[in-house]
Amino acid sequence: MIDTETLEMMTSRSFFRRLAAHRIARRSFATAFAIMVGVVASNLAMSQSLSVYERVRFDIGSTANSANPQYIGSNPMAIAWSGTQLYVAGFNSSASTINTAITQITNPNAAPGLNVVPTFAGSFGTLSTAASRGYTGLALTGGKLGAAWDNGVVSPNAIQGFDTSSNAVLWNLSASGTTTTNVGTSRGMAGIGVDPGYQGDPSQGGGGFAWTTQGSGRRAENDPTTGVPSYVLSGNATPANPSSVGGMILSSSSTLWRDITFDPASGDLYARNNNNVTMNVRTGSNSCVAGINIISGTLITTPANNVGTNIEFLSGISSQGGDSYAGNALIFNDRVSNASGQAWTSVIKVATTGSTTVSQIPTNWNMLYGSSVNGSSVYDFGWDGTTQTLAVLDYTNRTVSIFDLNVDVQTVASGTQTASLSGTTPLAKQGAGTLVADQAGAIATNTVYVEQGALQIGSGGTSGVIGSPVAVTVSSGATLAFNRSDNYGGSIGNTIGGAGGVELRSGALTLTAANAYTGGTLISGGTLSVGDGSTTGSITGNVVNDGALVFNRSNATSLSGVISGTGSVTISGGGSVSLNGDNTYSGPTNVAAGSLFVNGAATGSGAVAVASTATLAGTGTVGGATTFQTGATLAPGLSLGVGTLSFNGGVTWNTGANYNWQLFDATGTAGDIAGWDLAAIGDGLTIAASSSDPFQINLWTLSGTGPFVSGSAANFDPAQNYTWKIASAAGGITGFAANKFVINTSATNGTGGFANDFSGGTFSVAQSGNDLNLVYSVGGPSVITIDVASGTQTQTQAGYPTLSGSIPVVKTGAGTLSITAANTLTGSTTVQQGTLQLANGSALASSKIVP
Repeated sequence: MIDTETLEMMTSRSFFRRLAAHRIARRSFATAFAIMVGVVASNLAMSQSLSVYERVRFDIGSTANSANPQYIGSNPMAIAWSGTQLYVAGFNSSASTINTAITQITNPNAAPGLNVVPTFAGSFGTLSTAASRGYTGLALTGGKLGAAWDNGVVSPNAIQGFDTSSNAVLWNLSASGTTTTNVGTSRGMAGIGVDPGYQGDPSQGGGGFAWTTQGSGRRAENDPTTGVPSYVLSGNATPANPSSVGGMILSSSSTLWRDITFDPASGDLYARNNNNVTMNVRTGSNSCVAGINIISGTLITTPANNVGTNIEFLSGISSQGGDSYAGNALIFNDRVSNASGQAWTSVIKVATTGSTTVSQIPTNWNMLYGSSVNGSSVYDFGWDGTTQTLAVLDYTNRTVSIFDLNVDVQTVASGTQTASLSGTTPLAKQGAGTLVADQAGAIATNTVYVEQGALQIGSGGTSGVIGSPVAVTVSSGATLAFNRSDNYGGSIGNTIGGAGGVELRSGALTLTAANAYTGGTLISGGTLSVGDGSTTGSITGNVVNDGALVFNRSNATSLSGVISGTGSVTISGGGSVSLNGDNTYSGPTNVAAGSLFVNGAATGSGAVAVASTATLAGTGTVGGATTFQTGATLAPGLSLGVGTLSFNGGVTWNTGANYNWQLFDATGTAGDIAGWDLAAIGDGLTIAASSSDPFQINLWTLSGTGPFVSGSAANFDPAQNYTWKIASAAGGITGFAANKFVINTSATNGTGGFANDFSGGTFSVAQSGNDLNLVYSVGGPSVITIDVASGTQTQTQAGYPTLSGSIPVVKTGAGTLSITAANTLTGSTTVQQGTLQLANGSALASSKIVP
């Protein structure tokens, strides 16, 4: 149970004495609650509704294990929320040993999104690992946190207080020896709340912490300093210590007192008893009149289990826009069964307060990504009246959600409506039409919810903007549109989430937030930049690109959705971009800076240009004809890993371009993770380099996998010759000459170099039909092996424009090798396979032919 509006009240000892006198003089109890949440009783037939918007949902499920560093047990049980501070406590319902304690989530106002990762501040309180132990209730007021802890026995049942600035224990009633439990024989879960009407020691927070527990004779409140009871929730005819009761006895035939909450303005008490909610009107600082069941089986279905029947008083709800509800309300858990899951909307109920008969408030729960929360339907609540936000803990699904209640609802049923939107209240756009914000002022609300239709920023001119850092949640089927003719005044740092989509209609829009919307992106015109050259900015889902899409990040980012349309894609900013979808866009791809990884997917069918210092890499397919400009780099495989990069079109290697070639296993397979890199080209390969400005092949050996690391390659023997296919071109290879290549064995262009000892051996490049091979020849008295697999090649085409010296030459392969130059070879020439054709009278000089 949470309330933060009462700290000032609680520090004044005379406040509730004055309040009680004023209340009695002003109205009698019979008429006091004829006014319900600001609506006069005669108007109760009016249609009331409340729209509630889920801003963020934290996933705390990863801690469900025995190590459990966050100490929330097998299930989170209790929550406390102040608008800025968020605490979660754990309970171990498992038979195994799991840690339980209290922990704080320090990023409660994180950007909107589903399954947001919480940041934890560590644990405090009574640490426990036993089954059926842990915390069952939390209450927060100012800098004080009250906690109810079930230690597994009837006596004592610990009620603790903590200083939230240090997590230090302020008081522990069981530790002080004060009797804090019942005289009955059963123990159970406890709920706890802040009582603004009880006047305790100001040093302990001023007010008392009230609690309920299941079982007979359970005390409802004790002074946190002395332990003296203020009043008792009793299931017995004679409650415990009746002479000590300073206020009233809430008697009932049921012993299932489950939870407790208070009206912070009046101090009235609301207690959950079995499947009833009891209201008790405050008459003085430490007393109440007899309780009245205000909800008795009408709205609440009798639960099959007593866990999770929590209530919370929602004070001062403000009506905005299309919502007609304003005032106070009760929210409670109305589950039917613990055995099966139930939809959120069938379990969470909101009702009016302050009368012997209450009405359920029609509540529109706007869940992130259009989802509903299911499970065993056990929830706890925390309300902050200042920020008008509700925290909801889901016991089974192990999540914590933050909802906005005070939302300005703007409805455009159809067509287009222009409005000037400003203020600090969250904004919700409803209706199938388009709401256009094109005024000079910014939408300066805390959060924007585009629930239906479209919210458009700008109308083709140069005005209209969402104030930063306003967060935007777009529901499924809805659209956040941008339509200005300029650059929108700079980068858009608003975080966009939800299941809806984003559309750029014109202008140059730059997104710099960690966006998580899943409804896709439409670029119907203009240029959309993801990032501004720094480390932030993202989009998710599919992209229909009929304009220009630019990735401008200095670090790594990725997109798993499919890019379609006729527009262009540009990589800039110096970082790396991984495209993981099977893209179909037909526009050009420009890798202007940084690296483009095409992983398991494809670029579009348009031409691809890789500029100087930029890199094209990955294991997918490049759709269009590709040109590597001077200084550009080809790098098949992962950033550190072997693989095949495929090309549907032709490829051109210009002067001074690079091929960062990785070798993991010298006897492996080309393009295989356990072999070496391969460029598989579906059309022709053009070598546009020259001997004066050659193409650079930078060797890089790797050792180990998962992950790959630089080091010596496997199965390399420097005393053996190797031929590795590094490129294949189905359309043939043009412009080849061995002297158009330089092979770098040292660390070059970001590679790790050739780490194996090659003992004076040499590397060369040779063409064999449609294949381009890297050839290693052993040092010293070795053999020059010229392999022509098929067809006819001249010696120049095979990589040997001249043959000289005493090194023997061996012709292999079924094809024909034509010796066309006047060579000066003195070593032997052996024809092991195929045909050797002498096309020059001095072709072999003094070399001896060995058949």
